[in-house]
Amino acid sequence: MNSGHLRRVGPGAILICLIALPALCGCASGPPRNLRGEDTGTSMPTSPPEPERCPARLVPPGPPVPAGSAVVAIVIDDCGESPEQVIPFLGIPVPLSFGVLPWHSESMNTSLLISARGFETLAHMPMEPHDPRWLENDWFLTTGMDREQIRIRIDRALDGVPCATGMNNHMGSRFTADAPGMDHVMSRLKERGIYFLDSRTSDQSAAIAACSRQDARCLSRDVFIDNEDDVEAITAQIKRLVEAARKNGCAIGIGHCRSKTAAAIMHYVRARDPGVVFVPAGRIFEHCPSGQPQNLPE
Repeated sequence: MNSGHLRRVGPGAILICLIALPALCGCASGPPRNLRGEDTGTSMPTSPPEPERCPARLVPPGPPVPAGSAVVAIVIDDCGESPEQVIPFLGIPVPLSFGVLPWHSESMNTSLLISARGFETLAHMPMEPHDPRWLENDWFLTTGMDREQIRIRIDRALDGVPCATGMNNHMGSRFTADAPGMDHVMSRLKERGIYFLDSRTSDQSAAIAACSRQDARCLSRDVFIDNEDDVEAITAQIKRLVEAARKNGCAIGIGHCRSKTAAAIMHYVRARDPGVVFVPAGRIFEHCPSGQPQNLPE
């Protein structure tokens, strides 16, 4: 990592060290456990990866998928404010993926913690919405940018989320409908070996068409699981997501880094049908034709 990409050491770095300490001193034993001391039944790294290991950007392995299983991926967006923010999700005993906003001071520490615990990260790329009041900072991709401007901002975002294996759009109702802009995005992501997940914040999205033109790797969101911040409503959306996977083979849901979303996912997976297999989003390519789930109508 060059000096231009150094980040200050904040509370998140201390949290990572505390989580990794038992493994580093050789004290860890027994099955993997979450932060509440519960046996997760899944393997995870024993210490955080060093940043220089992240450019390989490997999607974590998924569980075996028996023939005929419904394959589901859930991406948790809007992470990065602090490592503590994601802790409720790290004890959930199925693979999840996390979209990390690149502009927060703790984005890198959050990304490293997620990766250290064996989960996938995506760079949650800010893109121009229709309402200009939501243009929060200078990280956004905006319509009218040329190829070089887009390249610079994509690379900046990937530097901020060093373990990211994919990228999905934060907002972007205006930008994702811009065919030239999305062509530039897909071209750069292909060069970087990163796939794109279209969050489908617009029914006019040009993402998948641009992906095809640039021969890039793309996925598309099927269900937003937490438009309502209510456990019962979120659980109902997870069930809808699973039904889409049963029908089409695979489905991708997007939620947000909120306590009720974590509670609903945990509640569902504890009692889930064994015919449903959760995988990191980047593993969907292995289980659906062309990696592309069939999208539900809105």
